[in-house]
Amino acid sequence: MIDHENKPKKIIHFKRDNGVVILFASNALVSAIKKGVLIGSDQISSDGANWFRLDKHPQLTYLFTTQLQSRKNIDQPQPSTVSQNNYESFLCNQNNYRVGLEAAKKGELKEAYEQWLPLGKQGNMLIQFKLGVMYDQGKGVMQDYEEAFKWYYLSAEQGFANAQYNLGSMYAKGEGVAKDEILSYLWWNIAGSSGHSKAEINKAILEKKMSPSQIEQAREMTIFLQDRG
Repeated sequence: MIDHENKPKKIIHFKRDNGVVILFASNALVSAIKKGVLIGSDQISSDGANWFRLDKHPQLTYLFTTQLQSRKNIDQPQPSTVSQNNYESFLCNQNNYRVGLEAAKKGELKEAYEQWLPLGKQGNMLIQFKLGVMYDQGKGVMQDYEEAFKWYYLSAEQGFANAQYNLGSMYAKGEGVAKDEILSYLWWNIAGSSGHSKAEINKAILEKKMSPSQIEQAREMTIFLQDRG
């Protein structure tokens, strides 16, 4: 729930199958998820009346199943920012970017993809966005909307507005993910707050098609996602 200052309310309600309702601070939502206090089948509410199950929301389901698990897989792209352990590694990464960029300019998109993929896995949000575009448009790789969604999401998580905008578009069209106006609004809302003017326009158009409760839910979700760092 959003107050007049566009800030989250202080209390979040949550319950499990036993029906017992427990209250906790809204700013503890993320840590509660990470510590396993909240799980996918739990229900949360901002007012104790309107509930939704976490595992029924694709956005939070993705969070539970990928980003908050402790297991590590070197083939799984990481959403963290790129960190360089030494200068040699830094130069190597820069070279990969330049080689990939030159290849892209020449139309050698498969080579660009091969050069950029390691950087995307290391967490470079610009490269993650570019990889998303390649999968989205089928350039350099076979078109795969689900892969595009994955790379856009990783980039969007780090605040890249174009990736946030594209996530909103994928939810609006139902490409790579189930069509969902609430989540489309959510990502256009976040992109708009990052300065993406087209996202603001699209959000305003979409808002006219949504019910007040849908808009409220989308805004609540926006707060949850933005406030979980």
